[in-house]
Amino acid sequence: GGDDAEETSLVGLAGGACFDFHRTSEHLFLVGTEEGRIHKCSKAYSSQYLETYPGHYMAVYAVRWNRFHPRVFLSASADWTVKLWDHAAKQPLMSFDLGNQVGDIAWAPYSSSTFAAVTNDGKVHVFDLAENKHEPLCDQKVVRKSKLTHCAFNNTQPLLLVGDDRGQVLCLKLSPNLRKTEETRSTERAAAAAAAGGDQPKKPPPKKRGGADGGGDGGAGEQARAVTPRDLEIQKLDKLLGLGEKGGAAR
Repeated sequence: GGDDAEETSLVGLAGGACFDFHRTSEHLFLVGTEEGRIHKCSKAYSSQYLETYPGHYMAVYAVRWNRFHPRVFLSASADWTVKLWDHAAKQPLMSFDLGNQVGDIAWAPYSSSTFAAVTNDGKVHVFDLAENKHEPLCDQKVVRKSKLTHCAFNNTQPLLLVGDDRGQVLCLKLSPNLRKTEETRSTERAAAAAAAGGDQPKKPPPKKRGGADGGGDGGAGEQARAVTPRDLEIQKLDKLLGLGEKGGAAR
């Protein structure tokens, strides 16, 4: 009967464990499931997924879109791994084995290449892909007898909040090497070049807005747009991950 048909339609559907909405395309969101799959969904299509990413083999506890780059997201799983994805590809770009179940992940608000993860053994792991693509810059145990379940960066101060399964919240201060922006790195490179007696690196010419027909040179009187800190962060991640122009913006 009708009940049997309804039960049949639900076979194979795993429960959702986490979700995250895209930061600029408001209709787009990710869902991590108990079986390890990640689904890219749209509010405009309630009956189907836009894409499915089969990267994990245990429950996905967190998915997070990058704060700067519209195509990049992270996932954290009970299978001990954090994976970094381009939403246009079905396979992860990078995978990090943290040696224990990963409870949560968070992108830093000041850098497109920095993120934190917390694990069941009470450790906080902070990565900056611009410094090291394989190992965390910080790997510190902050609780002894509880599991870390959540983490969040302060949006204005160099602070990281972590919470555990016993209801405790800790506030950790980030050291200077963990909070570098691309602007900071550019300044440091210029200072090092000047100290060495070399020429300071030249800034790239400002990009121009496209004209009404989408041309690159723009129309008459069109003003050039200066490169913003956000542009620098996107360019940095493009270079680190080899993304370039392929795949386009999130849809």
